[in-house]
Parts: sequence; structure tokens; C-alpha cells
Amino acid sequence: MQNIKPLTLNNKTSIKKIIYILSGSIILSLFYNIVSVDGIDFVREPQIVKPLKSIDIIDESDSTKTLKAITLVQAVKIFNNKKALFIDARDQWDFAESHIKGAVNIPEFSFKPDNKKLAQIPKSKILIVYCSSNDCNVSKRLAKQLLKLGYLKSYVYLGGFTEWKEAKLPIEKEK
Repeated sequence: MQNIKPLTLNNKTSIKKIIYILSGSIILSLFYNIVSVDGIDFVREPQIVKPLKSIDIIDESDSTKTLKAITLVQAVKIFNNKKALFIDARDQWDFAESHIKGAVNIPEFSFKPDNKKLAQIPKSKILIVYCSSNDCNVSKRLAKQLLKLGYLKSYVYLGGFTEWKEAKLPIEKEK
């Protein structure tokens, strides 16, 4: 049986090899992240959301690409009038567990502009994007991408699924 030397500070060759391997791994992973379509942003820009002033349903003439937020009261009014499509930006597992009744799942983390579900939605449709709660930013990021694609009636419901569920509003599970 071979005598294996333990890694010690005195064994400079082994330490150098470890440093080379770690450095190479870091450089390769950074390179992959930069060239990958699914790369992670090193710095995410903060998503600033402008609250709507009116309690009424969204102003149809607004054509800015500014993120706009709605409250629970506004979301309920829109939901009851059936004038909008609710989009759940959470992952498919959270969506399957439960979501706002009638919502469509378009997870932000895997979103691509050629999304099949999105292709079936007219750009004139009012979209209410939500995630878990006010602390969750995935709805803001998805809504921003939708605005860039020309869905100018995209709004963020900041209270998210948690607030909706706590208010005992209609929810459903994936079938």
C-alpha cells in the first residue's frame, strides 16, 4: 500500500496545485457565465416600481415603459372584472402547489422572449404579474421584460400570492 502524504502547509507543491485548480475553476465558471444565455447578472439593477394613483382599472392610454404597481384592492377589482390575465412569475413547483385562480405560469428564472405561452397573449392584453410577496423581485424583473417586448399594459401586483392567499381570495392548484 502506498504511503499518502497529508496536505500540510509545508507541502508547497500540493498547495500550489490546489490554488491552480481553484483559480482555473473560477476563471472557467466566470467565462461560462458570461457567454451563457442563462448567465447570472453580476449586478442586478434595482427594479423601481411606480404606484398607480387611481383605484380605477389601469389607464388604457398609458404607453410608457415604466413599471407600475397595483395594490390588493386594485388587483381584486381587476380580477373580478376579468379584464386581465394574471401571470405567476414564481417557479413551476410553487405554481403547482397553489396560485391565483386562472393565472398562467411564466417563471422569470427561465423566461425567454419566444415563450410559447406568451406568444398566445395579445400585446393589448392587461397583464398582472405577481410572485410571492412584496419582498420578491421576480415579478418586477418579468414585468420589465414584458414591457420591453411591447406588453405595455403589464403591471406588478406587489402583495403577491401571500397577500392574496391571506385575504382568502380565489386560489387553485395545478391540475
